[in-house]
Amino acid sequence: MDLRQLDLIFFPTKMNDLRSFLSNQTPETKSFENVNVTPGLGDVPDTWLLVSSEQGADYASFFGLPMSLAYFINQDCLHLAKPYRENFQKSIFGDSPQVSVAVFAICAETNEEANLLASSASIWRENVSKGIFGPFPTLEEATKKIKDKDKEEGKSIVGDQKYVEGQLMKILEETNADELKIITICESMSSKKESYRLIKEIFS
Repeated sequence: MDLRQLDLIFFPTKMNDLRSFLSNQTPETKSFENVNVTPGLGDVPDTWLLVSSEQGADYASFFGLPMSLAYFINQDCLHLAKPYRENFQKSIFGDSPQVSVAVFAICAETNEEANLLASSASIWRENVSKGIFGPFPTLEEATKKIKDKDKEEGKSIVGDQKYVEGQLMKILEETNADELKIITICESMSSKKESYRLIKEIFS
């Protein structure tokens, strides 16, 4: 059994321990019995669970956690908002269900420009998935071997303002999300800021 499988098995125990630490109760794991929370207890910090599967949604509802749907990982996770809300149990983390959707998006003046900006991130993610770590690819490097797989698979929302608006509104309509978390990865800070500016205009 690998470490990831062990993490899944012990995840409920870890959540119970965290809940105990935040509510000044004795944790379930005996080796943590004498652990003191430092600097001390106050308001419980916002604690969200990033979810891309049914099991994750079950954990979020059972432990009463706000749930952030990882659309940038699994574009078929949006339907999980409904059962999460139906099964939500009150907890120290909140009295009612909260849903956000985490989306990878790049917005530009034209579709062509947006796809060009997204190419660097596409190549970077492909390299990381193969265990290749290095400098973030420049646009020049990326255009030599563009593989726009993420957009084809629907994991990314890349395009002009009209296209991005349509896709984001579909997500909000399907999930009735309280919040969208926009993740934008591109070569330059100026391009990233411009993307966020255009997306902000959608909701202004």
